[in-house]
Order: sequence, then C-alpha cells, then structure tokens
Amino acid sequence: ALMISLLMLNTSGWADAKKVAGEVDAGWQTGYVSSNEAAFETYGSVPNGAILPHVELEATGDHDQVGFEANNALQNNQSYDFSANHDYKVKLDASYDQLPHDWSNTGQTLYNEVSPGNFRLPSQIQSNFQSELSAHPALTTPQFNNQYANYMTAAQNANLQTQSNNTKVDLGFRPSQNTKVDLGFEELRTEGHMPGGASFGFSQAVELPLPVEYRTYNMNLGTQYF
Repeated sequence: ALMISLLMLNTSGWADAKKVAGEVDAGWQTGYVSSNEAAFETYGSVPNGAILPHVELEATGDHDQVGFEANNALQNNQSYDFSANHDYKVKLDASYDQLPHDWSNTGQTLYNEVSPGNFRLPSQIQSNFQSELSAHPALTTPQFNNQYANYMTAAQNANLQTQSNNTKVDLGFRPSQNTKVDLGFEELRTEGHMPGGASFGFSQAVELPLPVEYRTYNMNLGTQYF
C-alpha cells in the first residue's frame, strides 16, 4: 500500500490569535488474498482502492480549543473523536467507534431463518430425515453423514458477522470557580449473527447462525466542590 502523509495547515497571526494545524494520511491500497478466509478480515475489512487511515485536525485560540481525529475513515472499523474546550470552563468529548467481527466467510446451513432467532428446515428435508429415521431407528453416524452430504447440496451461505457500534459523549463544565459538573452518555449496540450450537433433534450436533442484537446504555452525572 502506498501511504502519503500531508501536513494540512499550520497558520498563526489571525486577528484573534487562532492557530489551525492538521495531518492527513491517505493512500491507495491493493491486496491479494489466496482464499476466502475470514481470518484476513476478522476485525476489519481490507479494502482495495483509496484509503484514509488517519485524519487529525486541531484549532486553538485565545479562549477555545477544538480537536478532531478519524481512523480508518469510511471503513467498517472506523473511529472518530471530537473534543472542544472553552476557557477550561466547558469541555465536550464525543467519540464513535465501530468494531466488526467476521466469524466465517464459508459457513453453510440447511436451515432458513423464517424470523429473527427462528430457524426451520425446509419441509422436504424434514420429510427425508423422518423417513430415514423410520427406516433406520438406530441411525448410525456414518449413515447420517452419508445422507447429510446429499442434503448439503441445497445448503445456503450462513451470515456469520457481527458489528459493534459504540457512541460516547461526555460534557463537563464549571459553573463557578469551585464547582465542577460532569455529564456522560454511552451506547453500545451489537448486531449480526455468530455461530451457535444446535442439532437435528438427535445426537448429531451442528451450528446455526445465532442472531445477536443487544444494546447497552451507560449514563453518569457527577459534581465536585473544591
């Protein structure tokens, strides 16, 4: 990958003594993967083409400071941070982070997810299993595997990826010289599918794309007097 580092701007002498500085890392990337394995992109895609790995900007003045930072912009593992400070009396910090988890690119399943968390075998496969069990009540593993190999020709790709998004905002201010107040809010949201154990109703165990969807909220309020 070709990487270019650019110094965006660094000026001073504005009427209100402001200074703006920044840096951008940009480039063009071409990758080659010998096989479709999730291990290469477990925690983030490896894109081909233009990339923007890092952006950083900072502005300072007589009373204010503002900062912005981005990593892996516009990718599925991107992160952004913003901060602002006014005379050290009001301070704001905000961030947004994404973290993917690619469990597998090659998983297959016979089940259809008819609704979130509700998996069902196609009617014909259910009928075939019932006929096989009726004909062979003591169905052995080799017998099952022989039939299973035939069924797998109708298998579909299993979605085995999750995506976590974390948003956080913190606000602090000083209403007086001896008093400080802090407010905070955070949301963590994870969605997608991950491997989960299941079976066909007897001893042969399989894995299904287990749905994952949850949100966690954190809120805080604090004050100090000194």
